[in-house]
Amino acid sequence: MIDLHCADLGVMENGNYKVTGDHFGARVMYSCDDGYWMSGPKERVCQGDGSWSERGPECRQKAMCGVPPQVPHARHNASDKVLEFDVDDVVQYTCFQGYDPHGYPRAKCLFFNGTTQWYGLDLRCIPRSCGDPGEVKNARREGDIFTFTSRVTYHCEPGYELVGRANRYCESKGEWSGVLPSCRPVECPQPRDVTNGRAVYTTTTYQSVARYECLNGYRLVGPEIRVCEANKQWEGEEPYCEEIKCGSPGILHNGYVKGTSTRYGTVIYFSCLENMTFVGGSASTTCQKDGTWSHPVPKCMAPCSVPAIEHGRVTNYAPDARVAHDKHITVDCIAQYELRYNTTPAACNNGSWTHIPTCIPGDFLMFSLKLF
Repeated sequence: MIDLHCADLGVMENGNYKVTGDHFGARVMYSCDDGYWMSGPKERVCQGDGSWSERGPECRQKAMCGVPPQVPHARHNASDKVLEFDVDDVVQYTCFQGYDPHGYPRAKCLFFNGTTQWYGLDLRCIPRSCGDPGEVKNARREGDIFTFTSRVTYHCEPGYELVGRANRYCESKGEWSGVLPSCRPVECPQPRDVTNGRAVYTTTTYQSVARYECLNGYRLVGPEIRVCEANKQWEGEEPYCEEIKCGSPGILHNGYVKGTSTRYGTVIYFSCLENMTFVGGSASTTCQKDGTWSHPVPKCMAPCSVPAIEHGRVTNYAPDARVAHDKHITVDCIAQYELRYNTTPAACNNGSWTHIPTCIPGDFLMFSLKLF
């Protein structure tokens, strides 16, 4: 707890005083020497701010009042050069411009209870109100006091810039200075069209959207959409349009490809060499928008030569014939011979046989050989 003390009162001319202490609530009582009149309060109190109440009295040779009391934000009609006032003198107070008077604005010099003092004054000068200065859309207002000498400041939200003055002051006539400002969206530069494409937009203000698109045969690399940000720049990097190319579709063995371009929309045709068998879903493929071919490269499968069968012969093809891929041969064995594997026919698989049929001696022949 702070030990509060009021200041030393010093020497009083032509009078004396008695104090009960210098702590909060202590009192001092004044008296004048014979032949002198007191002007001012006969008693003062040590206040909570460490000062004595009111202005100290004076002992004068004539009953007179000293300088009239001061009222904040007001002046009186007496000359500043006059330091003493006769009993019954009256001074009139007027509030400064921008302040409205509340209370009684006069003070009168009276001799009462053994001292001369100013009585009657009960005036407060209240700062004039300007009312609510108003809100601004997309802004915040700093300051919540709306009386004379006060100031309010407007700050735009991110993405908006101020049009007008940020500060308004409550003036003495009870009106705000200037006019209410506004906050308008910031503006980004017009987005450039990309090579082999364009930027599509309607506005370039804060939160506006620019959409990018490419010409047919090109695809966008980068963001399709960019937004105008609070820093007056379009978000992200500017995209670009690159030509759509599918690259080589692959190698076609035992065949040939018609077409060399790999650009978007190009159609390539596949053909097999003579006697080759075409295996695949399509004889053509198209370069698509996503940079891939619509169909894989097919296969051209080679034929097989008719095999020579010992102790037998191929019945469904001539000896010098070519058997197409995936075709089967049938074999007959000569008398007293039979096929080793007669359940699975031999098939041509890209120039090779899955197996070569074999004729082996039958059961009767094997029995005869055992006899000899």
